[in-house]
Amino acid sequence: MRWGMPARDRLTALTRGEVTCEPMDADRYRRVVARCSAGGVDLDRELVREGLARDYTAFSHGAYLADETPARRERVGMWTAR
Repeated sequence: MRWGMPARDRLTALTRGEVTCEPMDADRYRRVVARCSAGGVDLDRELVREGLARDYTAFSHGAYLADETPARRERVGMWTAR
């Protein structure tokens, strides 16, 4: 299964209210990398927990590895086929 559309749909559901983003870095194309939340929920963390995103350590510095590990182990979301 492709996980882009389920991730998009979940992110849409999570962001029905006010979204705040804190710029953290920039990628090699100078695009802003930010940590965003809605209703007190860290959007990255929630998507990683649900197996709809990965911890991209180049920018997160491992902030979400503790959330990705159980998702992998329990074969949640994108990890179902692994």
